[in-house]
Amino acid sequence: MRLAVTLLAVVLGLIVTVAVLQLASEPVERRDAGADDAEAAAVQAGPPALEPDRGPDPADLDVTPIEGLAIRPAEAARDVALGEAHPDADYRMRLDLSRWGAAVRRIVLSRYAREVAEAERYVVHDALTPPIPNARPEGPANWTIYPYAARRITVNGETLSLADAAWELADEQHGPAASSATYTLTLTDGQGQPVLELRRRYVLEAERYGFNIEQSAANLTDQPLVIEWEQFAQGDLPLDPAAYLGDRRMYVTGYFHDSYDAGRLRIRTDDGFRWRSELLDGGPIWPHDATPAGADLAWVASENRYFAVITHPYVTDAMQATPQVPALEATFPRLGTWVLPDPARYPNADDGRAVVLTLGTGELALPAGESVDLNLGVFAGPRQSERFDAHPYSILHFDQLVRYQLGCAVCTFQWLARLLLGFLKLIHVVLADWGMAIIVLVICVRLLLHPITKRAQTNMMKMGKQMQSIQPEMEKLRKKYKDEPQKLNQEMMSLYREKGINPANMLGCLPMLLQAPIWIALYAMLYFAIELRHEPAFYGVFQGIGRLFGGSWPFLADLSVADHFIPLGLEFEITWLPFVNPSFAYLNILPFLMAIVMYINQKLTMPPAANEQAAQQQKIMRIVILIFPFILYSAPSGLTLYILASTFAGIVDSWIVRRHVAQMEEAGTLFERKARKPGGVMDRIAKTIEAKQKQVAEMQQGQARNKSAPAAGGKGKSKGNKGKGKRR
Repeated sequence: MRLAVTLLAVVLGLIVTVAVLQLASEPVERRDAGADDAEAAAVQAGPPALEPDRGPDPADLDVTPIEGLAIRPAEAARDVALGEAHPDADYRMRLDLSRWGAAVRRIVLSRYAREVAEAERYVVHDALTPPIPNARPEGPANWTIYPYAARRITVNGETLSLADAAWELADEQHGPAASSATYTLTLTDGQGQPVLELRRRYVLEAERYGFNIEQSAANLTDQPLVIEWEQFAQGDLPLDPAAYLGDRRMYVTGYFHDSYDAGRLRIRTDDGFRWRSELLDGGPIWPHDATPAGADLAWVASENRYFAVITHPYVTDAMQATPQVPALEATFPRLGTWVLPDPARYPNADDGRAVVLTLGTGELALPAGESVDLNLGVFAGPRQSERFDAHPYSILHFDQLVRYQLGCAVCTFQWLARLLLGFLKLIHVVLADWGMAIIVLVICVRLLLHPITKRAQTNMMKMGKQMQSIQPEMEKLRKKYKDEPQKLNQEMMSLYREKGINPANMLGCLPMLLQAPIWIALYAMLYFAIELRHEPAFYGVFQGIGRLFGGSWPFLADLSVADHFIPLGLEFEITWLPFVNPSFAYLNILPFLMAIVMYINQKLTMPPAANEQAAQQQKIMRIVILIFPFILYSAPSGLTLYILASTFAGIVDSWIVRRHVAQMEEAGTLFERKARKPGGVMDRIAKTIEAKQKQVAEMQQGQARNKSAPAAGGKGKSKGNKGKGKRR
């Protein structure tokens, strides 16, 4: 009975909490912004974004194919690098460029290591090399797909591949101190005369996780041309090595929506989240089924647990507000996906598949002697609020990529997760250690919730003792009314009233529901907070011990992965469990310590079993605890450390409560009836239960009267008929 009531209370509490938060997150009123509102917003924000001038309509031009259209071979094709990949470098990244397609070969973040305590820097994006036979020996090996490579161009209906063409390095400004590099490519006709010049300039800025691609196409003839440009954008980011919850990589599209925001004051992502698996299965990225009608693509991002690569429109420092940001769709109206290798050609290569995004312009009219700009901006770095709050990313609303959620954003209590992270950062400023900060956070949360926990546990212990004391009488009632369940329920309620047992105390677990949002928010925050990545616990004391013995001890060296107590050297991993994927390369001890402490805590907090059925349920709950070490075996050590510390604090909580209950029992005040506050929550619950009991009792009495009335009437009628028959 108590287990059923508890489960029902938990379910109802969560439903109510989620419903309230969902209503609170919805705007009070949603309407189309009028022309006056849009004009006022634009005046406040500054001049609106200028859409690129694409010249005349290509359909109005009468063009003919160019005979012998070809690519002029490059004389100085080289791979170069911009910036540095060193923790103390001025640049936040090193940008390796490839001559093939004038592409990005690799993006290396200088401030983030690949693995904990390693000098090698983190590669946030790299080239893709699918097992496709190379059609041209002089081209890139195995038709490597480079991020942001020029893919192909169509001129007057004839298409040339650009991805496997070597581009000319037009300047020598490259190397660790360089901030830009320019590649060019010239298209010629059959007589060798230049037709089109393509220029791509990469510009890297110091102290910023981003770069710009300034690219253009110039018509070198005296005739108009119709061109169509297509290039690669970003693709999959690396899978996080501690993928405890499985592959969390996503693609996100940010968009303007004039129906809700005619002034374009914000960029929305409400319906723009797509799991990588959806794209692998052939689903479109933009537009898709959930894309609102009339939405304009502002930017597209690919992300993993901690990092993101975002392709966005070209913005300048002069742009100070969102209405000044042009839509990416204005320059590149076509956003597509490639899945490599092609599953139709390689049905057995599912594990090696990858997603690559493509950008296309559609047809563009290019008058004689003129050029068209196709500029882009790229962010490549951590998903961190401090970065996205800075210009120009603040006006692009990249902060929507910072999420601490496990599926449903509302159900994960985002506002609470951010509040807890801010408090954790504040503690870290004082203690200078994230492990200690987590311990202090546990203490603060437990102190905050102690009054609620104390009341809930006291009520449950009191209820357990009361129920245990009346078991002999309840057993007599069960035997007496074993064939009359309604009468049994009525008599049991009468017994409760006689013994001063308040059934409302069965809901003593309800106040503990307030802890559920905190637990959920903490779970998500500790998993996704990049602040814990590669951070040791307890001032690196375990690593110091390892160095004393001439080795390295990885125990709690990185709070974003499992604790790695002892290396086992096993490659065994269970991949068929949903969301978990435990790996056994290391022996992790925190989950086992957590199970032991949870068992002790449950032993201390669980009230005495009132009957055999309750005792059986308690045994099952103890067995369930043994599952936790397996489920949380590969969980981040920051999370398991919090649960372990919180459970240990729960033992202290329980000791305080048990001592309080023992003192009340010795004083004889444990079972005293406390006057309920009129109109209070418990008063209303008790009155509701009493009214329900009275209603059930009256209904049962009415049913009993109705059952006996027809029998008495039928008997009298029979006698009357019999008497009438005799008189006749």
